[in-house]
Formats: sequence, structure tokens, C-alpha cells
Amino acid sequence: MSVGLGRYHAGLHGLARSYQDARVALSLGRRIHGHSNVHCLDELGLAAFVGVADEQTKIELATHLLSPLSHAPELLEPLEVFFARNCLPSVTARQLSMHRNTLSHRLDNITPLTGLDPRRFDAAVQIRLAPLLREFGKST
Repeated sequence: MSVGLGRYHAGLHGLARSYQDARVALSLGRRIHGHSNVHCLDELGLAAFVGVADEQTKIELATHLLSPLSHAPELLEPLEVFFARNCLPSVTARQLSMHRNTLSHRLDNITPLTGLDPRRFDAAVQIRLAPLLREFGKST
């Protein structure tokens, strides 16, 4: 048996959105992880950004992913520079005028907040896509 879990959305309209989330999570989750699992959009990683057709859902996932970092602005700049410098720690540390170990410590602090390690490819892609999707949401 496989189960798809929808995210919480308030109200009657929200119940319909939650049901749609659950259907998408179930469909994507089965394709990726097979049957006999519980699938949730928030835990499908990069597949959720690629496999979800609804742009609003992608924007909401991106906002959810970045929300823990909104309380840690000292981590955002190093993260942005890290990606701008092709994930090269030495170049990033030099541009930020900080020791490489300090940069490493700040990148380490992102993982417990978001559940994603910016040094791992799939996680880095999610973290990199999230601000872009969030900005798309602001312009619509």
C-alpha cells in the first residue's frame, strides 16, 4: 500500500489543494521510490520541483524550503556567493573575506535548518532553485 500526504491548506478550498498535493505526491513518489511507502511533496526533493506541473505549488515548496533561512540572514549571503562562485569554497571565502573554515561552518549550519546540504548536488540544486521560484511568485 502506498500513501500520499498533502500539505495543510486552510479552508474548504485548502482541502481540495491538500488532496491535489497528496495525489501528486503519491504519483511522483511511486515512480521514484516504488510502492509501499508514504510520500509527501516536501520530502520528494528535486523530483517535486521537476515533476509538479502547478507553478503555485512549486513556489509554495520553495518558500517552505527557504523559510528556516529567513531567520538566519548570516547564512544567506555565503550561500548566494557559494552558488555564484560555482560551489568553490576557496573562491567563495576569498570573495567574502572570511576564512575557509568559517565558510564551511556556515554551510554546515544550513543543513540542520533546511535538511539539505548545499555541498551535495541534489540538495544544492533545490536550494538554488528555491529563491528563483520564490521570485517568480513575487512577480505574478
